[in-house]
Amino acid sequence: MELIPYIGLGLIVLIISLAIFIGILILVWKKAPFGKYVSALLLVGSVFVVVTAIWPMNSFYLDELQDNAGSRLSGGYEVLAKSSSYPDMHGDYYSEAIFRVAELDISSLSSDVLPIERCTVPRIAEPYLTSYKGAIKCWGTSRNTDEWFRLTYFPDSGILYYRFDQT
Repeated sequence: MELIPYIGLGLIVLIISLAIFIGILILVWKKAPFGKYVSALLLVGSVFVVVTAIWPMNSFYLDELQDNAGSRLSGGYEVLAKSSSYPDMHGDYYSEAIFRVAELDISSLSSDVLPIERCTVPRIAEPYLTSYKGAIKCWGTSRNTDEWFRLTYFPDSGILYYRFDQT
């Protein structure tokens, strides 16, 4: 199958949806006395939803960590870097983040998240590590043949790397 028909169909659906949305905004705008305010509020709300869907907030990555590892970061944490893809038409996406944590509670990890013997240092984490010559702890799991999850902790630096893939 060619990709062009999917792109063309998606583009047509997008244009029709935007035209309908703009038409509704114009109709609401013309209604007195609060139409302009309601239209502006709808536009700002829609832009916020679209922007946060493309560039998720920090809470998205914390929720992903809790959902997949069963671990909630307690105490102080800071999101140093984050990246994710937007789900495609099959629901495939990835999300990864680097946290600076005060402490990681290993006992709260899900039972299906198991230690991995051979750890590698993720390239995205290298700039945030003062040293990774010391102990590195890794956990991971594979679920449903199309989901996998990886957690790497650098105790010396207090850096936690998280990645989830759904393919």
